[in-house]
Amino acid sequence: MITLYADRWILQSLAGEREVGMYVALYQIANAPIVLTIGIINQFFVPIIFDAAGDMRTLDQRDQSSRMVDISVVIGAACGAAGLYLLAVVWVNGRLQRELVR
Repeated sequence: MITLYADRWILQSLAGEREVGMYVALYQIANAPIVLTIGIINQFFVPIIFDAAGDMRTLDQRDQSSRMVDISVVIGAACGAAGLYLLAVVWVNGRLQRELVR
């Protein structure tokens, strides 16, 4: 359970409680679209993959279902990368704005 929050403990020791609060808020905001998108992708691809797999008796069924799994993993990874990028952009912009105000 501690490992789920290690990033927050480290950030608190380096930057303080305020930064942890901002990090957690931004993390949740950035994570919500990713979770939603992955859920939608999952609801879309799982029936297609199972249909393609059939009873997995032929090599063609295995290849087709494997290809569909690969596509869904790539789409999920792209969504995750986009979310991390957005989190970084928001974080950097927030830090820059605070520096300019000072």
